[in-house]
Amino acid sequence: MRLVATHLMTLPALLALGLAAACGDDLAGAPDGGGGGDTDTDAGPPLDVPEREWAWLPVEGNRCMDGSGTGIGVNVDFSSRELMIFLEGGGACFNGLSCSGVAHQDGFGAADLDAFVASGAGGILDRDDPANPVAGWSYVFVPYCTGDIHAGDTEDGVGGRDQVGYRNVRNAATLIAERLAGRLDRVLLIGQSAGGFGAGYNYDQVAAIFGDVPVDLIDDSGPPLSNTYLTPCLQEQLRTVWNLEATLPEDCADCIDEEGGGFANLLPFVAAKYPERRFGLVSSTEDATIRQFIGFGYPSCDNPTVPMPAGPFSDGIAELREDILGPIENASMFVLEGDGHVWTNKPLGEVEAGDQTLAAWVESILF
Repeated sequence: MRLVATHLMTLPALLALGLAAACGDDLAGAPDGGGGGDTDTDAGPPLDVPEREWAWLPVEGNRCMDGSGTGIGVNVDFSSRELMIFLEGGGACFNGLSCSGVAHQDGFGAADLDAFVASGAGGILDRDDPANPVAGWSYVFVPYCTGDIHAGDTEDGVGGRDQVGYRNVRNAATLIAERLAGRLDRVLLIGQSAGGFGAGYNYDQVAAIFGDVPVDLIDDSGPPLSNTYLTPCLQEQLRTVWNLEATLPEDCADCIDEEGGGFANLLPFVAAKYPERRFGLVSSTEDATIRQFIGFGYPSCDNPTVPMPAGPFSDGIAELREDILGPIENASMFVLEGDGHVWTNKPLGEVEAGDQTLAAWVESILF
């Protein structure tokens, strides 16, 4: 498969990671409040968990689509002041057919995190990969068990499901920001597939939660295509079943446009609102998985073609790269030819586009 890298600019700095998350009495000496600043080096580790090992933390108020409680996974480097918040992917639940294959329909708990780790959580989560620019950072894993691309806010979703992914991200980010106050210099919000869409969608609320601590973004395989390809009728369906009007940024006037679409305007909106932050997007030109998803509305919701043909999708990626994100100075895309899906779960030094590896692209964003 021939791979093509596309760069809208050279990004001076984007991400970084560092966690020391905590919950209740697990916190050992972390200062109150939010934001960055000096750390009391005598405060001790912020979590009573083994260093650089995955641990499960329940989060009060977080729920899966079946109504069960859930939480987050943490993997802490106590010396790091950099944090990565990782949003898991796994399909989308917006009608009977799509819901049948969505991830974690029966909830997500500690055993599910263990299974995820045992399956070989790799790529950007691999601490042992020398090519991984974030191997020394701390990680927070937000599971995907709501079927709403981490964007919904309804207790009466498809088939009566709890689709409260946006709420779950807010609760998780708030917990982390409170417990790590004074211990962070930078945050990276990253997601894959449904989590990639979710990372872009949640960026504004996460940035607000962390305040003066800069938050940057990598969206892997969640391309926010224009109304031509991600049609307004499908966008309206998603807004209705997931109650997205309650979760879109209030000050994004064009996030719902006069055609009933507007999703493609969200990333340009946050990039303009946070001009010192950095925004990266990874996609293939013919992503077969995303074509399944947006095919439910293409060319129309009354006459859908599932999956969406590769040609129009490729045109949509070209438009996103050149016309939507191209003029934005603090945005960059890494585009690969072919129909592959999700790239940051692979060894970053082995994914190549043109003469550049994904590891080098991430590093160019970071540093």
